[in-house]
Amino acid sequence: MDAMILLVLLTLKDSGPLGVNFVEFRDVSSCEARAEQLTDVLVKAGIKVVESSCVMGVQHFTPHRHRSRKGGAAKDRPEKKFAYLLALDRQRVLAMPKHDMQVCERERRRLEAKVDERARKNGVRYYCAASEQMLIDDGRP
Repeated sequence: MDAMILLVLLTLKDSGPLGVNFVEFRDVSSCEARAEQLTDVLVKAGIKVVESSCVMGVQHFTPHRHRSRKGGAAKDRPEKKFAYLLALDRQRVLAMPKHDMQVCERERRRLEAKVDERARKNGVRYYCAASEQMLIDDGRP
């Protein structure tokens, strides 16, 4: 298992769905410093940061690609948004790809209804979020 620190950045922009970006780091302090920088930039740009967590991850995603301020060329923009059901607690994250956001929401509600007391104490949270990043390795041997 190839574990690393993963910044999970959940954002809300305009009336769109909850968005998620994933960034890999070697250590928690680097992740936390970058999370603080990104949060400041996003808030100043009018984007709400719902959650920013530096947690253990085993999954790898395609790199996040920034869009230019002037809209950029079509080739610079990923064409598809991927839907993920995220299980996030104080220590780790698991991103489960879903067909679309409607399927994701149904499964999120079902999971939340089944969460036991131990999971609640560990701070487990479930989110459905869209990302331009594709899961490329789920960390399984």
